[in-house]
Amino acid sequence: MNMRSSSGYYRRSNRRRRRLRNIIIISAVSLVVLLVAFLVVGNILKKKTQGDNNANGETSASDNAVTPAPTPQSINGYFIDLTGASSTQLSNQISTLSANGVTAVSLNLTDNNGELLYNSKTAQNLGYQATSSSLISLSSIITRTESRGIYTSAYITLNSFKETDAKIRSVKLAYEASIVCEIAEAGFNDIVVRCPEISSEYIDELIGFAKNVKNINSTAKIGITFTTSLLETEDAALSVDKLVAAFDLTALDLASVEGNDTLVYIEESLSNSNIRYYILRFNTRILLPYTEDEDTKTQLEALLASNSINNWQIVKK
Repeated sequence: MNMRSSSGYYRRSNRRRRRLRNIIIISAVSLVVLLVAFLVVGNILKKKTQGDNNANGETSASDNAVTPAPTPQSINGYFIDLTGASSTQLSNQISTLSANGVTAVSLNLTDNNGELLYNSKTAQNLGYQATSSSLISLSSIITRTESRGIYTSAYITLNSFKETDAKIRSVKLAYEASIVCEIAEAGFNDIVVRCPEISSEYIDELIGFAKNVKNINSTAKIGITFTTSLLETEDAALSVDKLVAAFDLTALDLASVEGNDTLVYIEESLSNSNIRYYILRFNTRILLPYTEDEDTKTQLEALLASNSINNWQIVKK
C-alpha cells in the first residue's frame, strides 16, 4: 500500500516537472520570436522613416556632419612697393624675385591713408581719382606675375573707420568694397584688408563689408587683419569667430610697431598664448614690416620658423 502511494507521488511529481520544463521552453521560444519580430519591424520602420525624410529633403545625422572649412593657403609673400612704381620698375622687381626662387608677392594697392596706388576705373567713375591717372594698371601687374607663376596677394588699408559719422562711414565702406571687387576681378589670388581701427564695435560693419564684396563677386578671396589689441580684449573669441565666418582668411598685423624694437615686439606677440592660439587655430597669416636690412630679414624669418609659422607676407608700415 505504501509502495503504491510512493509510486503515484513520484509520477505526479515527474509530470509537474515536465509541464514546468515545457512551460519554460515555450516561454523562452516565445520571447525569442517576439524579440526577432520587434527587431524586424523596427528595422522596417526605421528604413521607412529615413526614406520619408529623404523624400522631404531632410537628411540623416551623418549627412548633417559639418564639413571643416578649408585651411587657408600658406604663402611667403615678398614685398613689392607700388608707390610711384612704373611698369619697367615692376617688371624688374618681379624678375629679380622670381630668379631668387620667390613664389608669392605682396603688393600695397593703397597707401597708409587708403589712397589708391593703381589706375582704378571704379574710383574714376565715382570721382575718387582723376581720369588722367598715370598710375600702373592692375592688368599689367597680373600679366607679369602670372607669367612667372607667382601667387599675388594685394593688401589695402581701409580709410572708412577714420570716419566717426556712421552714415558717411557706410558710404565709404561701400566704395571700398567695390574696390576690393575690382582687384579680385583683375585676377589677384587674395586681397588682405588692413583695418588699424578694428575693434569689437566695428565687427558687424566689417561683416557687412565682406557680404557686400561676396554679393558682387562670390569668388573674391578676402582676408581681414587682426591687431594684437583686438585679440587681447575680453570678447576677442566672439569677434574673431564672427570675422572668420565672414572672411576667407585672417592675418595678424605685426607691421605697425614704431621704433627699432621690431624683433622684440614680434617675438613677444608670438609668445603670447592667447595670440598664438588664434594663429595656430586659423593658420593666420602674419604681416611683417618691410625692411632693407638683410640681417633683420633673416632674423624675422628664423623667428617665424622657430614658432612653426610658415604663412606670412611683408607689408609697408
